[in-house]
Amino acid sequence: GILVNKQCRCIDIAQAHGIPLIYNDRKGFLGGNAAMATGQRLADYDQLNLKSIRALEQEKGFQTDLICLAGYWAILRKPLLDAFAGRIINSHPADLTALDNAGKRKYANVYGWHAAMAAIGNGEQHTKTCIILATREVDEGPILVTSQPLAFAKKLDSLKRLPDGPAKQQALQEFAGQHQELQKKACDFPAYLKALELIAAGRLALGTGTQGKNKTMYLDGKPLPYGGYQL
Repeated sequence: GILVNKQCRCIDIAQAHGIPLIYNDRKGFLGGNAAMATGQRLADYDQLNLKSIRALEQEKGFQTDLICLAGYWAILRKPLLDAFAGRIINSHPADLTALDNAGKRKYANVYGWHAAMAAIGNGEQHTKTCIILATREVDEGPILVTSQPLAFAKKLDSLKRLPDGPAKQQALQEFAGQHQELQKKACDFPAYLKALELIAAGRLALGTGTQGKNKTMYLDGKPLPYGGYQL
């Protein structure tokens, strides 16, 4: 089934292919300014989604094995994380294997074109997409799959030479947005499909050992590196 929290193409896709659909409008539930919603209200919204999922399972006679987030753009709360612990995966448009001097993920808590902008600001030559397990700590879950790198277009060099100011910032943001759209096809899709393929085949497992603060991912019984399966 497909659950959407806003108007998007997924609704048309679900209807065209006869896929069971849940539409719970997030902004409508949270009120005018969703960004200002309290933690409890956000948890209430996740509780609504959980209730809708359980109702659909009962109606259609299936059980949810895995939740795949895509463009959800909302931090999951306790109801869903507890109900589907270790069974929610998400794509992140940045290289989560890159760590800062404190050993923390350099590109956690960035999303959309902001991820490309952050990489540009740090002098990176490319971006990557990581498929991760969703946990209570945002973008901190174990990495299942890391995509191949997508190099920034050569146009970036000329943009960097523009005089500092609003015009340069706007040009860089537009460039980052264009790069992100390319990254969806070049990185997001292949990485997500590989993660689903490995999970469906029963080849991926979450071990008891740890890498940093996360449990180690295993492929065919052998531990994977910190970045998971490398495309």
